[in-house]
Amino acid sequence: MITPFRMVDYFVALWKRLSGLNRYLFIGSILLWWGCKSTTDDIDSESLGWHFFPVSIGSQRVYEVDSIIYDEFTNSVDTFRSKVRMRITGIFTDSAGQQVHRVEYDNPDLPFDQPGNRRIAAIRKNKDHVIDYTDSGRVVRLVFPMFNGREWNANMFNNLEASRARIADIDKPFQASDTLWPQTVTVQYFQFINPVTQFEFKEVFARNMGMVFSENVYILRLGGKTSGSRVIMRLIDHSG
Repeated sequence: MITPFRMVDYFVALWKRLSGLNRYLFIGSILLWWGCKSTTDDIDSESLGWHFFPVSIGSQRVYEVDSIIYDEFTNSVDTFRSKVRMRITGIFTDSAGQQVHRVEYDNPDLPFDQPGNRRIAAIRKNKDHVIDYTDSGRVVRLVFPMFNGREWNANMFNNLEASRARIADIDKPFQASDTLWPQTVTVQYFQFINPVTQFEFKEVFARNMGMVFSENVYILRLGGKTSGSRVIMRLIDHSG
């Protein structure tokens, strides 16, 4: 195995054996190799899938949220519609010394300073993960590089029970209401379906846009009655 120290000794010995002109050619070849390597790294960063989750201060996304509530006691179904606005407002350093983006959530249809209409959260994106800072701890929302079928434990950085996440589709078009997103990736965070239960949560991320759709289903069917909820979010406006 060639260690970094042995590699240095190798280059020193080679340098001593070269003549003046050949030394300049040697330096030129090293610089050319480094330049090609940097270009290759840039190309590889595109293939990792980072563009499915852009993060920039000042950007905002507005989602329409449809909530369907199934009440087993009244055997009724109620529906509600609201909005959620997500804004990235700054950067701070967490307790581990990592740079984290500050995220603010609110309903744009309500007064900004109305009690309960504002929630502060955080998100961190690095070369390997997108991590949400939640009340339950850090949750891994995405991993890089992306490829079909890749799985990970969304709770790898907290003390909760392991939760499997999986990339179900990548580079596929996705229709959300009247909008067709030509290049997306679908992440299935969990899925458990049988005649009695339907538990599933998925998100769809579009190229250079981030999350454009999510569906969170928690339904129980017992004794001919249904209880639980289905919550669907669709991107309706954005900037940045």
